[in-house]
Amino acid sequence: MFSMRNLKVIGLCVSLAYLFVVAALSYRSRQAFLDLDPNNWGDFLAGAFGPLALFWLVLGFFQQGYELRNSADALRIQAQELKNSVEAQKNLVVSADRQIAQEISMRTADLWLEAKKLEADITRKIHTLDATFSVFVKKTHGTRNWNHDLAVDFNKLEAEKEQIKEEFSKFHPVANLDDNEFDENTVAKAYNWNSQLDLIIEKMQQLAQGAP
Repeated sequence: MFSMRNLKVIGLCVSLAYLFVVAALSYRSRQAFLDLDPNNWGDFLAGAFGPLALFWLVLGFFQQGYELRNSADALRIQAQELKNSVEAQKNLVVSADRQIAQEISMRTADLWLEAKKLEADITRKIHTLDATFSVFVKKTHGTRNWNHDLAVDFNKLEAEKEQIKEEFSKFHPVANLDDNEFDENTVAKAYNWNSQLDLIIEKMQQLAQGAP
């Protein structure tokens, strides 16, 4: 396939050769040309250079087609590069999604282990408090140490313990929780229950010391 540069060279060569032929023929018949009327000169020039003009018109058509083909090839290359870029972006998104999913899975596993540890601590503390309250009632109820203030404090602590126990029953055991029920908020609640139980245990120890 001819390039644009080749088309120009061919056009110039053909034009020069054609002009040379026209010039040679005109020189051989120079006397006849000198005798031509002005209107005949116009006809001669139109007939002589008409084919050359038509030749350059056809040459321009081929040149334009060549440029259009180059533009189409460039567009195809650009479209392929864009497609490759989109595929690369998709791969990056898939890789990022996998990494995020892996991090979420690891975070969920850590939360699960932490929740199981808290579950065991809370269960142990609730059992300890149940036994402590029972012993405390047996030792103080009906004695001279069982006064009004002591009863108020005792009932308040027992109510707090029972509320935590009821809320914790919905959380325990962790293995029975659905995926949509177990999250960081659930673990945060467990931390809160654990802290509240520590306070109740501490206050119960103070009550026990105040009521021998």
